[in-house]
Amino acid sequence: MKQTILYQIKTLDKLILRLFMEDREHIKQISGSTKPTRTQFIILSYLIEHSNEDVYQKDLENVLNLRRATVSGVLHTMEKNALITRVTDSNDTRTKKVIIGKRA
Repeated sequence: MKQTILYQIKTLDKLILRLFMEDREHIKQISGSTKPTRTQFIILSYLIEHSNEDVYQKDLENVLNLRRATVSGVLHTMEKNALITRVTDSNDTRTKKVIIGKRA
């Protein structure tokens, strides 16, 4: 019984996310034919909402509550798919800003 309920919750969560993603026109324009994963979708949404601010990987780690290596891997994939670009910060060369990629 417990597994059935958890499975139904997980299935419902995925369905809601898919419907939400279909309604977000700007996310579809950015991602093109590539469907972003849930984490990528959250990152893209965060970047859009904070487009007037500098966003760094550390910010995303805190927002997503994920480890540095996990966020780094997701960002690497997103950069490979041209969803985002990482640019070295002019004030601190050790950090990179995360911006929406050229597909936008």
